[in-house]
Amino acid sequence: MIGNTLRASALALALAATPALAAVQTFGPDSGKFSVDVPSGWSATPLADGVQLASADGNNSVAVTISKTQGATMEQIAQAVSKNSGLKEVSGEGENWTVAGEIDGVKVAVILSGAGDQYVGITMSGNDADALTKVIDSLEMK
Repeated sequence: MIGNTLRASALALALAATPALAAVQTFGPDSGKFSVDVPSGWSATPLADGVQLASADGNNSVAVTISKTQGATMEQIAQAVSKNSGLKEVSGEGENWTVAGEIDGVKVAVILSGAGDQYVGITMSGNDADALTKVIDSLEMK
């Protein structure tokens, strides 16, 4: 279910070239590891709760994090992301939500998918939907 929501949201961003995929790498906290293909030429910066990927030119990025819900519903989390980011388009239901819009002319989408007491947050920015989609499609929870 996470994969379908992520694919649909990533495809909604605008498109261009497709980078070659490089190495599969594993990231995330002990409570939720995941692997992702890091495209050739992209950087991968590990975070305590996930990873920040960025294209060589800095025009496209994907951040994947795993966080605790701390008792909040996914809708409440989506509304908080909207308020904190300034992104105005909020949609979803149940455990799957998307927050989207533009920041300084750059398309940004935040995909939120909950399971139990934690959720995956995927933030995509940039206009290369093909590259962003390939990264998202390669995401695999461990």
